[in-house]
Amino acid sequence: MSTESDEQLTDAVHAFFGAFKRWTKAKVRGEGRSASDAGALALIARMEPVPMKKLSGRLGLAKSSVTALVDRLEAEGLAERVAKPGDRRTTLVALTAAGRALVATDPEGFHREQAAMFDGLSAREREQLVDMLRRVTATVDERL
Repeated sequence: MSTESDEQLTDAVHAFFGAFKRWTKAKVRGEGRSASDAGALALIARMEPVPMKKLSGRLGLAKSSVTALVDRLEAEGLAERVAKPGDRRTTLVALTAAGRALVATDPEGFHREQAAMFDGLSAREREQLVDMLRRVTATVDERL
């Protein structure tokens, strides 16, 4: 049975994700990229080379969606698949020189702008939010 506080919580989460998605789409629209592509480029730049499976988990996308995303980035010459040394079962994704050049135009700007959405929170509140989001994510992952 759902309580009023449960409904307020889920309403607030849905409202945040909706606002976050709208902001991200507006931000990347001018660059001619999808939010998924922009997020993937930024993530690959920070973690490269990154396993496809990890990219899927970090972006919250199905493996087939990540495959299509990497196909698009490869077709644009921005990323490439590489074999993991010593483990042929794992495919890594790395940026090409063109991908690095694109990300280098503002390597941390996108993440700084995202983080600015939380300027209304104190440093302690941000730490608490990170902790809570990690715990909720772990709970969701356990239930999948």
